[in-house]
Amino acid sequence: MKIKKEAHAGRLERGDLRVTVSPGNGRNIKIKSSIGNMYGDRILADCTAELDRLDVRDANVLIEDDGGLTYVIAARVEAAVVAASEEKSPHKISSRKVAIQPERLRRSRLYIPGNNPALFPNAWLFGADMLLLDLEDSVPPSEKFSTRYLVRNALLDTNFGESEIAVRINPLSSPFGIDDLEIIVPAGPEIIVLPKAESADDVKTLKREIARIQKDAGTDFHIGILPIIESALGVIKAPEIAAVEDVVALAFGAEDFTKDIGAERTKDGKEQFVARSSVVLAAKAYGKMASDTVFSDLSDEEGLIRATEEARTLGFDGRGLIHPGQVEIVHKVFA
Repeated sequence: MKIKKEAHAGRLERGDLRVTVSPGNGRNIKIKSSIGNMYGDRILADCTAELDRLDVRDANVLIEDDGGLTYVIAARVEAAVVAASEEKSPHKISSRKVAIQPERLRRSRLYIPGNNPALFPNAWLFGADMLLLDLEDSVPPSEKFSTRYLVRNALLDTNFGESEIAVRINPLSSPFGIDDLEIIVPAGPEIIVLPKAESADDVKTLKREIARIQKDAGTDFHIGILPIIESALGVIKAPEIAAVEDVVALAFGAEDFTKDIGAERTKDGKEQFVARSSVVLAAKAYGKMASDTVFSDLSDEEGLIRATEEARTLGFDGRGLIHPGQVEIVHKVFA
């Protein structure tokens, strides 16, 4: 890959690094690291290995590191090289053989911002049924390009324990969704989470894109789909969405739904009751699971318990979580 311009990837934060790549004659790699005295040689070796994989022979590379692991270094170098060369990099392909289990427990769907690698290594410790690596709402537009490489490498190189691994892509109607799939699908996530689903066609389009990318990459593992219903139209079309093969569950997204219908979000959620019930009915009519929205007030443990008890009463099988401290509480309610 030929470097044509300067490009950057990554952040100077704990567990991460910032990589700057620019045109050069031969390779010139400079490393600045908070742990350089102990791990400078390892960082250099990791960077060199990734440049070799990408066939980059002429480049100036600056690495400003704050404890990035090997797969993080590789992801940040790759993203910077792809941006600087304006070329596609080779696929990285999963070797996983385990088929998805449609009926497995999905009491907890723990969101992990995809641009924060410091959260990945220990995410499995909290025992969430599903770990959701997020490329959408938690990632600003300026970081979406580099984050998909980071999440892809995490899928391949991080031990997530017994948790089911899902990736929430950006909407296919956005400038980012298809590009997310191109990088993520060959790495073998168990679930692709589709935000803002509003029709069966949305899900079928996703299935076609997954099949196209798998054919190109030479992979054939089964990937389940979890659409999130976040609009009035999505609620109305929930039955046809649930009916699509490979959909394992429907999730409800209260924040965007409330905005869509022009209602004010209330603590007791009266404005969501019909929509939530409709999502449950649609899912259960087609033998699929239903997952409730996140509970965002981290200071209100009693509120989380009440909301989760109500979700269970309505027929939900689990809910979205934004903090590991919510996992045990939710599991007790859904026990």
